Amino acid sequence: TVYAPALQNYSEKINIYGASTGIEGGEVIEVSDGNIATITLSQPQVKLLISDSGLVSGQSHSITLVVKQDAAGNNIIDWSLNTIYWPRGEGIYSPDGPTLSTEANYTDFITLMTFNAGSTWYGVISAKGFPTT
Repeated sequence: TVYAPALQNYSEKINIYGASTGIEGGEVIEVSDGNIATITLSQPQVKLLISDSGLVSGQSHSITLVVKQDAAGNNIIDWSLNTIYWPRGEGIYSPDGPTLSTEANYTDFITLMTFNAGSTWYGVISAKGFPTT
């Protein structure tokens, strides 16, 4: 147990997934590989599975997804492989998840947090609509 650490030059590991593969079981995002994951949506519909490998119940775990559209755009995420609660106040209805930017080369940021080792997640759109050509 660490009490009151003073961190300087703090950084988080980034896990770069690159272009989505459209694999049958979904693109697996490993939280244990880094708290920030970047993925480029390169399929019309991309299934994402947030892996619970290495997560501990009773502890807070979070991941920020940096989701970029490819050069064609109009790709979406299928969140159905996870149990994610989205805030209704922002017009997001579970389990569909948020409507992301669909413009080519635009990037959105989504943060997910769990308290029960990934059985359920709470998701928010951190930022949306960055042109990143």
